[in-house]
Amino acid sequence: MNINASCTFDYKSVKALTHATSYRILKPKTNFILVIVLIVILILEAVYGLRYGLVSQAVLLFVVSAFFLGGNVFAYFFLPKMRYKALGKMQGTKNEYIFCEDGIKITSEGDLFHSTGEVKYALIPKVMETSAYLFIFSNKNQAFIVDKSTVTNGSVDDIRKILYPRLKQKYIMRN
Repeated sequence: MNINASCTFDYKSVKALTHATSYRILKPKTNFILVIVLIVILILEAVYGLRYGLVSQAVLLFVVSAFFLGGNVFAYFFLPKMRYKALGKMQGTKNEYIFCEDGIKITSEGDLFHSTGEVKYALIPKVMETSAYLFIFSNKNQAFIVDKSTVTNGSVDDIRKILYPRLKQKYIMRN
């Protein structure tokens, strides 16, 4: 049984990968809302401190609030752009995947290259699945991006049935 899928390394797919790996516990928007709530609480504490003459405590709380907000804005908006730019000539690369019985056959094609390869399922350390993508990691820092809407000759459930038994707790659902 060969299941086909593909993905292009465009900004949308790289942004999805960045968010999936940056926000490991919560979804990005949920995380952002919780940080905003935390910042509001910190600012209220700072105002309370100013009211009662605790200037150094108030300044510290304002600085911590700014740090949390800046970090969150950076991770959500700027980090995906930086990672996409870092792809350089790999931007726009199209990967074609064939999920076979013992591994994935991959064909990559860009403006300057064409390559093929195969990854055995036993070598895959982790898979993250979101509502739109499968991120199949080849190591801690690199992943193949599979656009779930491109799956043919089978379904995403069929791919999951192949990968989940091999990975168990390393198959992470992020819907």
